[in-house]
Amino acid sequence: MLKNHLKIAWRSLIKNKLQTSINLLGLTVGTVCCLVILVYVNAQFGYDQHHDDASSLYRIRTKIKTDNSSLDSDMAAASPPIAFAMKEDFPEVIDACRIVYFGEESSQLLRVSDSDDSYYVSRGYVADSTFFSFFKYPLLEGGNPKELLKAPNNVVLSSKLAQKLFGNTKALGKTLILGAGEQQQDITVTGVFKEGENKTHLQPNYVLSMASPGIGEFVRSVDNYATQNFVFSYLKVVPGANVAQLEKKLPEFLQAGGADDLAAIGFEKTLLLQAVKDIHLYSKGIDAQIDNVSNIEYLYAMLLLAFIIQLVACVNFVNLSTARASKRAKEIGVRKVIGAERGALIKQFLNESVLLSLFALVISIPLATFLIPGMNGLTGGNLAFADIWNLKILGLLTAIGVATGLIAGIYPALILSSIKPAKVIKGMVNINLGSGNLRKGLVVFQFVVSIGLVTAVLIITQQLKYAQSKDMGFDKENVIAIKLGTQEAQTRYTALRDELMALSRISEVAGTNNYPSARIMGDLGIHLPGQNP
Repeated sequence: MLKNHLKIAWRSLIKNKLQTSINLLGLTVGTVCCLVILVYVNAQFGYDQHHDDASSLYRIRTKIKTDNSSLDSDMAAASPPIAFAMKEDFPEVIDACRIVYFGEESSQLLRVSDSDDSYYVSRGYVADSTFFSFFKYPLLEGGNPKELLKAPNNVVLSSKLAQKLFGNTKALGKTLILGAGEQQQDITVTGVFKEGENKTHLQPNYVLSMASPGIGEFVRSVDNYATQNFVFSYLKVVPGANVAQLEKKLPEFLQAGGADDLAAIGFEKTLLLQAVKDIHLYSKGIDAQIDNVSNIEYLYAMLLLAFIIQLVACVNFVNLSTARASKRAKEIGVRKVIGAERGALIKQFLNESVLLSLFALVISIPLATFLIPGMNGLTGGNLAFADIWNLKILGLLTAIGVATGLIAGIYPALILSSIKPAKVIKGMVNINLGSGNLRKGLVVFQFVVSIGLVTAVLIITQQLKYAQSKDMGFDKENVIAIKLGTQEAQTRYTALRDELMALSRISEVAGTNNYPSARIMGDLGIHLPGQNP
């Protein structure tokens, strides 16, 4: 029976080529949009699930508010001593790990000791020796993860950076030079990890031991609980520990260790704990993130958008099918006369719509694959073709295809199967196609959603154009920022400025510690002496 229904459905689709093409186009466009959105949303889940004891890992959040409300922030970092002080004070905390990272723009000069080639390398972390026991990265070179960052000047490289610096030779035990001038230090490679194997909010190019001179030494020396909130601090708690109860102890802990510091600076400070598994999707309103994060509310909105687009495609199918019902009146009348029951006709029409929906599904997969690079450019994501050829996505897409066929086909099937043979034989082509109000409502719904989506796109486009063309107070198209990354280069700034000013196509030269829009990790306000902060 099913084979017979499929044959009839196929012949019907081939016979009505124009209607089939229009329906197929509508369903394909809807399915492509739905698929691309599903792939993107699915890629945003599963972050930091792969770490050993992932459910026991938490990050310390810091809320700061001043008495005069000049500062009111919620940040993903904390003061340097807090994490290990919590380890000492609370039995629920097994271990702690701190990370110092100043953003993508804080690249450091790095070169192999026996080479003259130097590279500015971004995403360099300075971390405690517990980093690789907290967070799981496949090691290509190196031994015990707990020993990799134990000694001063130890560094662990990503496989891409190791390949860039050493080619195909082993990096383990090699010496690198970090920085230049008085800040220069020799560092030893103690390991190489494979990056990109799992989804995580921590994506370093290299990790330097916190025991090293420089920023690591500074972090270790700070004992102030109020300020210097630039250290990303993580805790590993006892499995099954009541984290909510632990949070309730933190105000007393903070007062015991930093009451004087807080009073001196005028801060009202609150410490909170956030599960590492929740960082990527549930960090709305939390500033100073170590890396880009998503927002679960946006993902829900995108899923709703995908549903609406697919629903519009279904409504389009319904409208076209019911509008052409009279074309199939004779077929239905003849089939009923020779004994076809209404249930069999409903199955037949549903088979047609499901078959058409599955065709649209098959076509949408290569089209969505072609659109992946554009989606990455639009969202800043890193989707790959493998994200589409995912069993979970393909299974869900198949279910959507079948559901779309059933939803799109059920109303036309009920209407078409209700046609009376006697009316067809008498030539009454003005067949009652059911509630006119329902069909009109579907048309109105289709136009309202379409106009709404087009309007939203136009508004967003205009907002982006406004933001890009807004007067920033300077001609940003003609300003170039040049990083002087070594102490030697910085001491020669005056000579460099004079040489640049001698060029006819340069009108002005200025030097600054940070260029406009650069990320600055700071929590101290600036005010005139004796005046209101």
